[in-house]
Amino acid sequence: MRGTRILPTAILFAQVHLTIATRYPLYHRHLSYQPESFVPYGHVEITPPQALDTSSETSVLNSKESWNVSLDIAEAEDLQWEPESGDGRNESQAGMELGWYQIMLEDDGRELVGSTKACYLSTSIPNIHIHLSTIGKPISISLSSSHIPKNGSCPLINLPITSVRVKNQILKVILDYPIIVQEPKLSPPPNLDPFGLPIIPPPEKTFLQKYWMPLLGVGVFLVSQMADPDRGGGGSR
Repeated sequence: MRGTRILPTAILFAQVHLTIATRYPLYHRHLSYQPESFVPYGHVEITPPQALDTSSETSVLNSKESWNVSLDIAEAEDLQWEPESGDGRNESQAGMELGWYQIMLEDDGRELVGSTKACYLSTSIPNIHIHLSTIGKPISISLSSSHIPKNGSCPLINLPITSVRVKNQILKVILDYPIIVQEPKLSPPPNLDPFGLPIIPPPEKTFLQKYWMPLLGVGVFLVSQMADPDRGGGGSR
């Protein structure tokens, strides 16, 4: 403990990376047979703890309660597209099923894209999940909604979805932290008897049971050495 207290301050800060809030731009688009370009969705700001130990794999897990995320949609642009007709199906239903809604996060030249069916937008804009690495770096994003049925089918409505108005929705960004599984402790398998049962090792011997013969020899030697001076003294007289 004393050695830890007297470590130089420079060494302590060498293992700790001081962090500040990081702002990432977001974009969205409707993807169909005629893909459109991404347009601004807003910015997401991720604020980690004031000090994050980047040398530890579990740093994100140990400090997840201190992470904050906020979404700024002041510069968001709404989406508008034409409904698509399908192959013999009801035109409105085909327009809902054809096409995807995508959100993209940019990070140092990387483009992380999450997608969901455009028909799910009939209930609400899905939540944005940002998946972090063990040091708090975005590695992927995904979109989720609690209104999606288990079979993944589109909801039945009268009119197809042809627009996304971001500022009219209640949006939520969720940070997903990595799950680090501890490595199992491996050991050699036990020896088995002919019946397939583990062989119980014999109980370990005590100290006296192990070394009684050497101890007996040492004792005899000491006794003989103690008796020799008396014999020698009696002969000299």
